[in-house]
Amino acid sequence: MVEMFRSVTSIYGNERIGMRLKTDLPIDIEIINLDEDISNYEYARVIGVEEANSEPLEAFWNGIEEEGWQGKPQGENVYTQNAVATNLSGRKDGDFSRLSFAIVGKEFMILSLKTGFHFMTFEAMCSPDLRKNYVKMQFKDGGAAKERRVRRITLISTILSKAGFENSSKGDFLNTKVTYECCESILKKLRLLGRLSMLTKQLDMALSNDSIAEWYTRDIMKKLGIFAPEKKVSKMNNSEK
Repeated sequence: MVEMFRSVTSIYGNERIGMRLKTDLPIDIEIINLDEDISNYEYARVIGVEEANSEPLEAFWNGIEEEGWQGKPQGENVYTQNAVATNLSGRKDGDFSRLSFAIVGKEFMILSLKTGFHFMTFEAMCSPDLRKNYVKMQFKDGGAAKERRVRRITLISTILSKAGFENSSKGDFLNTKVTYECCESILKKLRLLGRLSMLTKQLDMALSNDSIAEWYTRDIMKKLGIFAPEKKVSKMNNSEK
């Protein structure tokens, strides 16, 4: 699948591949549906997510739209913007293609999503047989300095652990998954990933220290309805009261 997406991004005229997902958000996604006859879309170059006829894609995209396109996070300032510019100066323009790509079926989705300067790949199967079902996500890179990107990975990993995901990470790369769950649970987790992807979209730029990262972790958990443990407060003894 990695090679397929790599090939697609290098094809001349790749803006005409598949159908474009209809959205008001600044995200361009080309969709190829493996279960549909392409002639069904002959006059529909742009389609709504429900017309893609893919339960996993629809669940994930509903999460995206629920949060919407988040603005600049708190803590972004001139210093941060300069740091981002410095961090990106050595990269090739081709690394940041605007287009994202999805290959879907009624029960399957693999989506290569680019929002700004980080990259995410989502893969999911949602079938009546829970033994076949899974959700996987890979997350890497970003626009800020490496230590801020690593803090974002730690934040995302902490949140997803509370949501039942298994995580492995190295530096600014995260690999996370859920397996062997019913279709209803898979769709709920896809929706959560959609919301989380928007809530953390530019967050690396704001994570200048661990205390700020901890605050955002708890705040996002609260927004997502995930249990966030309260900070421990030492009890006063009688002499201190």
